[in-house]
Amino acid sequence: MRGALRQFPIQALGLAMVLAGCWLWLGIPDERTWQVALAGLGALALAAFAAWLAGVALAAFQAAPTLAAFRSALQRLPRLLPWTLLIVALAAAAVYLGSYDQRLTAYTASAATKWLQKPVKPESIHSIYPALRWLAFAVLALLVFPWMPPSRAPGSRPRRQWRYWAWAAAAIALGTYLPYKLVWWVPPTGSFAAEVASVLLRFGLAYLMAVAAWLLLARTVARFSAAGA
Repeated sequence: MRGALRQFPIQALGLAMVLAGCWLWLGIPDERTWQVALAGLGALALAAFAAWLAGVALAAFQAAPTLAAFRSALQRLPRLLPWTLLIVALAAAAVYLGSYDQRLTAYTASAATKWLQKPVKPESIHSIYPALRWLAFAVLALLVFPWMPPSRAPGSRPRRQWRYWAWAAAAIALGTYLPYKLVWWVPPTGSFAAEVASVLLRFGLAYLMAVAAWLLLARTVARFSAAGA
């Protein structure tokens, strides 16, 4: 518990920096060769910082003091970065495959209409493929996480333990579903100022929940990756 409390402000600030860096990165033009090169270097720097941040959390949940966790993550950065890039690539693939959702939904609705002999509207099944896409990404990412140092320990097989998947599912629900519902929940407000305050409060709470979920996931990976766990 103390490790999570110490890590919370570190991870909250670090993840905010990653999000701010991504926002700035999206603004880099790509009209010239040097701009494309700059965008590539920027993406690599963001991935390296995210990898280091993840390494800090994993090391901290293996009982390393804060400064030692910083050093450990920095020393392991060459091994952390490839796994982080793999997870980023999986997320990018999930986003790219989203461009096929509309066509797949229309095809499925047509096939279901022929099979059931009654109309099936695409609007009624439009959420199926996005859910399957991100479920597949979550499963693949959870298969990758235990290989990220310093979580990987000789003889550990967290992916074969049902408790690992149960805790990971709880972390994903806390970090995705609940923040999504909170952000899109629009309570009645009586003024513009109250509406702005509501938006800021809901987005702030959603972000804190996402950070808490990430720490729960990091703790789960570190715990079940321990040797003999």
